[in-house]
Amino acid sequence: MSNLKKFYKKKDWWIRVNWSELRSEIGRMQENIYQSSKIGDIKMVNNLMKSLVKSREAKLLAIYNITQKNRGRNTAGVDGLTYLTPKERMKLSKKSFNYKKYKFQPVIKRFIPKKTYKKDKRMRALGILTLKDRVMAKIISFALMAKWDPIFESNVIGYRPGRSRQEAIYTIGNILSKGNKVVLEADIKNFFENIEHRIILEKIGLFKSIIKKILKIKIIENEKRYRNKKGIVQGNPLSPVLANIALHGLQDLFETQIINGKYVKANAKVGCVRYADDFIIIAPSYKLIETWVIPRLEKFLNDRGLMLNKDKTKITTMTEGFQFLGYFFKQIDDRIMVKSIKKGYTHVPSILIN
Repeated sequence: MSNLKKFYKKKDWWIRVNWSELRSEIGRMQENIYQSSKIGDIKMVNNLMKSLVKSREAKLLAIYNITQKNRGRNTAGVDGLTYLTPKERMKLSKKSFNYKKYKFQPVIKRFIPKKTYKKDKRMRALGILTLKDRVMAKIISFALMAKWDPIFESNVIGYRPGRSRQEAIYTIGNILSKGNKVVLEADIKNFFENIEHRIILEKIGLFKSIIKKILKIKIIENEKRYRNKKGIVQGNPLSPVLANIALHGLQDLFETQIINGKYVKANAKVGCVRYADDFIIIAPSYKLIETWVIPRLEKFLNDRGLMLNKDKTKITTMTEGFQFLGYFFKQIDDRIMVKSIKKGYTHVPSILIN
């Protein structure tokens, strides 16, 4: 935003900023990172990521997103703040957000009911960061999401720009159209609480230091303070992309394998669709899931400090049907019918089985 500097000379410059233009500028920078990441130019990716997180545009857009656009949170962090006036936003924009030296304040841990389509009364742990810390995390997320989006596997739907539950439905349809009849409904036991930090830090590359700080952030729970030793504290803008990084490789686990140093198809019919830590694996037979899929999956999870929730993980057939992302899939004659659990049958066409 070339003319942004002059806004600082005005007392009310915040309300004069063209946010549409600023978002476009951030989008352009993210697109450059995306394209460089897509071709594997790591040096260029790192340079572009540094430029993005150091830019005034990223700082302003992050402040806007956290304190103005999405200011629906009524719970304050240790700063006691839930809202900023335009004048306070201008003041915040003048503070340093140096990712190399940044120090996060402790988060306040709260428990809220899980938002789920399933009958689940469990609570979800949420870490309440200060407004300034949320802004810093948001700035880093701009760059990380642009770098990782072309790296993530095609069937990873959640927390990615331009992806949706509707796309997940069509992806499932494509896998089912191959004649697959059996589904593993997988449930990871307390994913966000148990994921090993090592897995993320080994993959993260640039920004490893600040990511380590937010992973190992101090937590205040019932007036007690302790350092987070494992898991991803939910409630900060980096949680979604870090969750996807932690589970990266799950799809390839079933679709590719290395033989004599070369990538080859592991099983052409087995398919995996993932939305954050919620995923299903579709295969031709019950036996294949029991003897081949589950052992590979359990090893993948164990390497990350995770395990399947035996009470919630189950194998079903298409004639029985299964639930995923708020939809119910069931084979009726030669078609798979897709039904929204809340709204009834969806407008998505039924899937014809070959």
